[in-house]
Amino acid sequence: MEKQEERPSDAVQRYKAIYEKLEQLVGKITVKDAQMILSDHSGRVCSHVEDIQLGTLWSIVAELKKPTIYMAEGHPCNTKYRLDTRLGKIPHKAT
Repeated sequence: MEKQEERPSDAVQRYKAIYEKLEQLVGKITVKDAQMILSDHSGRVCSHVEDIQLGTLWSIVAELKKPTIYMAEGHPCNTKYRLDTRLGKIPHKAT
């Protein structure tokens, strides 16, 4: 169970910003949409707090039906998302 006192102080603000962006997309979200949301500074989704050396360290977007993962190592606003091929090494059941 999550303990609210252990939650980062900006967690609710970040969640709300992501939720609002998803609502605007009306349930239709592409990989690019997800990457843009996670790279956005509104609501501190992509966070930079240099004076205390805190912020977004990495970001990940997954397409579950393929399965494919795209990862930005570092601030996603400054780092390109790259295809992470490690899932290709995992055997998958045919659907």
